[in-house]
Amino acid sequence: MNLQLNPTAVPSVARPTVLAIDLIRGLFAIGVLLAHSWDLGVGLGESDDYQRSWWELIITPGTFWVTGFFVLSGFCIALSVFRSISKETYQVRDYLFARTTRIYPLFLIGLGLAVLAWFCSPDKQNFPGMAFLQTVFNLQNFFEAFPYYEASWSITNEFVYYLVFPLAIALGGKRLFGTTLACLALYGIASVVLVGLVATNKLTTDNWPIAALGITWCCGVFGLWLFCQERIGRSEERVAAVVGLAILTASFCLRTYFHYVEVREMLMIANSIFASLGFALMLLWMRNVRFPTTGFWARLATWMGLLSYPLYLFHGAVLGLLAGAIIRFDLDISRAGIVALAVVLSLVFAGTLGVALEKFFLGMRKQWMGRAKSSSPSNPARAATMVKS
Repeated sequence: MNLQLNPTAVPSVARPTVLAIDLIRGLFAIGVLLAHSWDLGVGLGESDDYQRSWWELIITPGTFWVTGFFVLSGFCIALSVFRSISKETYQVRDYLFARTTRIYPLFLIGLGLAVLAWFCSPDKQNFPGMAFLQTVFNLQNFFEAFPYYEASWSITNEFVYYLVFPLAIALGGKRLFGTTLACLALYGIASVVLVGLVATNKLTTDNWPIAALGITWCCGVFGLWLFCQERIGRSEERVAAVVGLAILTASFCLRTYFHYVEVREMLMIANSIFASLGFALMLLWMRNVRFPTTGFWARLATWMGLLSYPLYLFHGAVLGLLAGAIIRFDLDISRAGIVALAVVLSLVFAGTLGVALEKFFLGMRKQWMGRAKSSSPSNPARAATMVKS
């Protein structure tokens, strides 16, 4: 397939690349878990006036890994959508149904676990009903997340980006490059306007980062555009890998420094956008990555891919239950012990029940999507039946 003659076409992704992406998704989720586990260890195992050392901040940049998630999400969603566009099967209704059924089943189970953690908390007061309803409708990052489910703020962002993407596709003429530009323009303009209003005190809101972080999601779409460029050879891919790794290293160090000196959030967001460019360049390098497609490493990568979403959603409740047990039974556990327990318990829970649920819902989703497509008026067989009737 000549991609240059077909601006809507996307190439097939080789299995080594798929496995590498699965592995990275799992590592991102573990990075977030480690950050939150360290926070728990510091909160319960140290005094209130404890000051973190610089090396502790190096291993706890949770938002850095979420940026990676956003880039991978933009890449994978754009890949799926433009495959549909090239096959002339793209429908906004089907797209939104696919996104909703992918996010919501495990999301609601994660919320249920957070409710369980809240009821088991030794210092609970009145049930946060409004926060519960806001989280049920995935509005937690606009208002307030349910306790022990604060990490779900990024799921609000994801759904916003899903809703905006069809508009970017329409503005871009259903072409990948045009969609990339439209996506960047939408979030860029919205970010500039919101930041300007906030900076001049004409608007008071904490929600402006949703638009600004949309640029990181767009970098995933840009990563797919780079991925599709046949004229980019192996040598250019290696250069992209070196530049991408340098950007990620610099961004990681800046993220640690910014957190250490408690700079303004705008600088943190700007650094996340900087990091997203590095992640996008690394996706180009992964186009021809060498990764085992059989054996232990292939099975591990597949498992890590299945682990990533349930681990991200469930670990807050696991940490909440652990914290409740430590406080209720007055357990004397060191900071290192708390961190180790939090990591192990979360991995075991998400790696068993979470992975099983992920497999189940992915299988159910295939059935749901099949039924949705067969009932769609755009389906050829259904259209023929409608004409005959």
